[in-house]
Amino acid sequence: MIFTSFFLSVIIIMSILEFLTAITPGKFIFGLRILDDNCKKLTIKFSIIRNSVVYFLIFMSLFPMLNYINKYEKWQEKKKFYVIRKKDISTVKNMTDV
Repeated sequence: MIFTSFFLSVIIIMSILEFLTAITPGKFIFGLRILDDNCKKLTIKFSIIRNSVVYFLIFMSLFPMLNYINKYEKWQEKKKFYVIRKKDISTVKNMTDV
C-alpha cells in the first residue's frame, strides 16, 4: 500500500513538473528538456502516460531483484546469521552472552 502510494505520487509529481516546465530534477542536472514533435511542452495527459510507462518499466526491472532479496532474507533467517553494522557487534555480543 505504501509503495503504491509512493509510486503514484512520483508519477503525478514528475508529470506535473514535465507539463509545467518541460524538465524533471534529473533532466535539469543534465541540461535536458522534454518536448513533443512541435518543440512544445508535453500535454498533461501525455506526460502522465509517459511517466506511468517509464516508472512501470523501472519497477518491473527491479521486481526480480526484490524477489531475490526476499528469498535471501528467508534463507538468512533459516541459517541463523545476520548482517549488522560493525559498531553494533559489541552490543549483539552482550545480548547473546546473557
